[in-house]
Amino acid sequence: MPRLIASLQEQAPGLCLQVLAMPASEVPAALDERRIDGAIGHFPQLPARLSRRRLFRSRFVCVHHAGRLALPPLLDAAQLARPPHLYTSYIGNDASLVDDYPRAHGQARRVIASTASLLAIPLLLERLPAVAVLPDLIAQVLRGGDASLRWRRLDDADLAIEVAHVWHPRRDADPLLQFIDGLLWQQSAEWRD
Repeated sequence: MPRLIASLQEQAPGLCLQVLAMPASEVPAALDERRIDGAIGHFPQLPARLSRRRLFRSRFVCVHHAGRLALPPLLDAAQLARPPHLYTSYIGNDASLVDDYPRAHGQARRVIASTASLLAIPLLLERLPAVAVLPDLIAQVLRGGDASLRWRRLDDADLAIEVAHVWHPRRDADPLLQFIDGLLWQQSAEWRD
């Protein structure tokens, strides 16, 4: 986001970017009704009628505090299910793609707390012997300069989400949308497989 805003200020200083948090399930209606111009995120059930560009794929990692918990460098389903989990969802759902991974191996994770704020995760991990399973890009942002936060890869490379830019096809030829899409494509290059 900071690089996108900086690029917009440099190349199109008259624009104001407004970012809204919205469940993926509401995006198609918001695009149809012109409440939003586009969306960036993971959209597992997006209608085929909408235009999109896959920006990158983000694997999940297990984040923990080094002083509270020791974990092996690569986690299988059984190892992932052992420690207590913190879960985050700003839309309030309590199950996720992450739950499917241990379940497929006869395991279940034990969620001890759920929060709508990603910013709470580092503070909670600092005080609890627990883990949070997050997309690696988010884990990197949350870790920031905190060397005590560590992340471990999960042994299932397919446990990942696709992040895409989505818009209504009536805007396919819109120069502003093409400009924004081009910036998003350039700035997400470092995260692409």
